[in-house]
Amino acid sequence: MQFSWKSLIGKRLLMEPNDHNGGPREYKLIEVSPSGDMLKFENSRGKTFWCPRQQYTMLEDLGRDGGGK
Repeated sequence: MQFSWKSLIGKRLLMEPNDHNGGPREYKLIEVSPSGDMLKFENSRGKTFWCPRQQYTMLEDLGRDGGGK
C-alpha cells in the first residue's frame, strides 16, 4: 500500500504490530518526522510515543475523532 503518512496526521488508525502477536491496536497519528521514518502516535490513554514506521502495518483509517473521515 502506497500512501503518505503525513496525510493521516490527526486520524485514528487501526494498526497491526509487526514484531509480535498483540492483535490490532487503535492509535491517533500525531506527527511524522521530516524524514518520514518515524511516527508519533497517541494511544487511548493519551500517552504519546515515537516508533519506526516499519514497526506497524496500517490496517484501516478510522477517520477523525467525533465522526467520519
